Amino acid sequence: MPLKATLDTLEGVDEAIASHYTTTSDGTFLLDVEGTGGYELENTTNLKTALGKERSNATEAAKRLKAFEDLDPDAAREALVKVEEYANFDPEKKVEEAMKAREAQLIKQHEKALVGLKDENGTLLGQLETNLITSAATKAIAANQGSVDLLLPHVMRQTRMRRTETGQFIAEVVDTDGHPRVGDTNGNPMTIPQLVDEMRSSDSFARAFDGSGATGSGATNNAAPSGNKGRSRTVSRLDQNALNTNIEAIAKGEVTITD
Repeated sequence: MPLKATLDTLEGVDEAIASHYTTTSDGTFLLDVEGTGGYELENTTNLKTALGKERSNATEAAKRLKAFEDLDPDAAREALVKVEEYANFDPEKKVEEAMKAREAQLIKQHEKALVGLKDENGTLLGQLETNLITSAATKAIAANQGSVDLLLPHVMRQTRMRRTETGQFIAEVVDTDGHPRVGDTNGNPMTIPQLVDEMRSSDSFARAFDGSGATGSGATNNAAPSGNKGRSRTVSRLDQNALNTNIEAIAKGEVTITD
């Protein structure tokens, strides 16, 4: 006769058999069996219940999975990301972000263009200063029958370009410290013709002028040789192109400047 796994009572049970049962917490008696070879005595009710639930869950999961068996997992993930983005989409915020990005691009382009304009402006101002002073100095030197090649660098060194309050650019004579020089007793600024006239009267530069106008102790007579008599030409001091073209001839006395 096989032994029962559990008994509610040991009454009427042979004493030799009853000795193989132990009392459980709920007052029943459990057959005391030593497990071996993978077999042992356990309460299978909870196991069966858990197994049933797992089987039910597996069946339900299989049904749900079947609905997605044709989907690409990567595409599905991307779609979910898009759905989340659209769910959190704020039109006003997106417009603001786009405007800020556009503004940053415009500022960057403007700064780049501004740097280019500053460089170009600096170059143009440098050329304007050179041309303005060169023109005025050449005219003044030629008018005093001086050597443009010798005197022009010294005149350029003592002059600079300045912009007046009215926006005009003028040539300004300065001293060694860069301060504007005074040209007369009334305190008016010295002009380039006044500077050249001053140089014509100095010992250092008088020799660079025609002897007829030199007054310094180092002055020499550089008048045009007699071979040039009868061949002298004239140009107007108002004709800048003619002055520029005949700089050397003016310096040599071959061309005379007239009003």
